[in-house]
Amino acid sequence: MRTLTRSFAQGLLVLAPVAITIWVVVFTVTTLDRWLNARIPGLGIVIAAAGITLIGYLAGNVVGDRLISALEAGMRRVPLVRILYNSLRDLFGAFVGSKRKFDKPV
Repeated sequence: MRTLTRSFAQGLLVLAPVAITIWVVVFTVTTLDRWLNARIPGLGIVIAAAGITLIGYLAGNVVGDRLISALEAGMRRVPLVRILYNSLRDLFGAFVGSKRKFDKPV
């Protein structure tokens, strides 16, 4: 029974991030397509990619850095959002960015 429970938990840990990622992408694309009344299927993907690129560009300059800092300060004031945001930021910061924590192979 213990092996079965462990195997189920491992499968869930592998499957959950994949399923959540697929759900977020599908939700974003279908929502954007619906908002735009797009006659071209998948136009939401192009718009989402352009939006992500624009946010990345803005994050790289002084004005965008100030806007992001203000947004982060606002998110840190809301109790439940603060916990979720800080956890996700730490998780992504461990793998990507200037302060990577996992930069050497084991």
